[in-house]
Amino acid sequence: MRIVKILITVIFAYGLLSSPNAHADFNLTLQNIELEPGITADINITVFENENGPCNEISPTAMNANSIFAVHGILTSSFVWGPLAESLFINNPTGGIVCRVIAIDLPGHGDSGLPEGGLLFGQISNDNYANVVLNSLRRLADVHNIRPISYMAHSNGGLVTQIIQQKLSDLGTTMDNEFALEKITFIAPAISAPVPWPFLQPLVDLDELEVGCFFNFAFSPDCSTIDLVAPFGDITWEDIIAVANSPINPNGLIPSFDCNPLTVPIGAPVILPAPPMGLCDIPPADVFGDFGSQFPFPDPEPLKVLREGPGLAPQERPVTSSNIFGGISEATFQLVAFSTDDFIGPPDQLEALFAHLTTGENSAFTTIGGPLANHAMFFFTPEAFLDGLVAGNICLIPVFIRPIPTLSEWGLIAMVGLLGIAGLIAIRRRYTTA
Repeated sequence: MRIVKILITVIFAYGLLSSPNAHADFNLTLQNIELEPGITADINITVFENENGPCNEISPTAMNANSIFAVHGILTSSFVWGPLAESLFINNPTGGIVCRVIAIDLPGHGDSGLPEGGLLFGQISNDNYANVVLNSLRRLADVHNIRPISYMAHSNGGLVTQIIQQKLSDLGTTMDNEFALEKITFIAPAISAPVPWPFLQPLVDLDELEVGCFFNFAFSPDCSTIDLVAPFGDITWEDIIAVANSPINPNGLIPSFDCNPLTVPIGAPVILPAPPMGLCDIPPADVFGDFGSQFPFPDPEPLKVLREGPGLAPQERPVTSSNIFGGISEATFQLVAFSTDDFIGPPDQLEALFAHLTTGENSAFTTIGGPLANHAMFFFTPEAFLDGLVAGNICLIPVFIRPIPTLSEWGLIAMVGLLGIAGLIAIRRRYTTA
């Protein structure tokens, strides 16, 4: 009778241990993250969580081995990683099970705040962004025990990450050593100097402030208003359409715009009335051209950041040393290019960046081809993007690792052990009775 009670108790306990724990996407606010000494911002972290299968059963600590940290590019925010996260949760053909995608909102993007302490939004630089990512990763690890094993960055987020690696290299360390990363993946990254970026040379040749003005507006999600990061004076919708269709037109379509965010304090975005015409009904390609149609729902962006990319005066392109990713010993460095990228340019330009950043064996480069392979392919067609990674032997996260058994596994271990003990007791009783 006692053996029966033991078996019932074990089975009941196993049922409790193996029942799934509810997970849901959530946000973390990291307060007072430093951009530079005396300048801080409250930074939002969006955590996309996998509610399926084994991820429902492991502890938050064990989940670190199945997590990816993600840095967005210009004009976007953490939301841009949502479709890819959902596709990875359903099926990750590139490697192990993904339980979390931990996506940062850079200052002034998404739900992150504007800088406090005297720095205007338009004055934010890519170096400031790099400090924010570094300090956010440290805060997540030290305070929240969140230490993702993989890291990915898109577009300008890749340039920010190059700056991070340069900062750490100057201190005698690397991202993999600092944060125990095993995968670092760039998705169509912006290109650091001294690597040539000929695709953007027309912008440099034009060298007019109006080029940057084009990027300094963003439609609200319902397309009822337009948010500006700095007052431009009087702007007509006809001006905006003209600029959008001709962002590098040498005839100077916007001579009257006041685009100097360095002298105009930014208390809050300026809201203009809704357009008299249905601008949102115009196909994106008609408004933005092929270039803009590859950007999903643009966020405002500091003019300084936008001018640093191509090196428009007075800003200069960020510079990185050669082989800064070649010295990583604990992680694999990967770079993904797209064949029809209307922002970065032809894949050979990224191949030149790859050769500059690493000569190490722990590295991989691939180009995803086809008509869907545009700058934001991972957002618009995430399944096709993942298929492209598989074809290029790119793995976003190591094969599923469980540092400790899951609750279900502990329950199974306990049940097997107790059943073994119960069996020994039964055998012993038989011999005693005999």
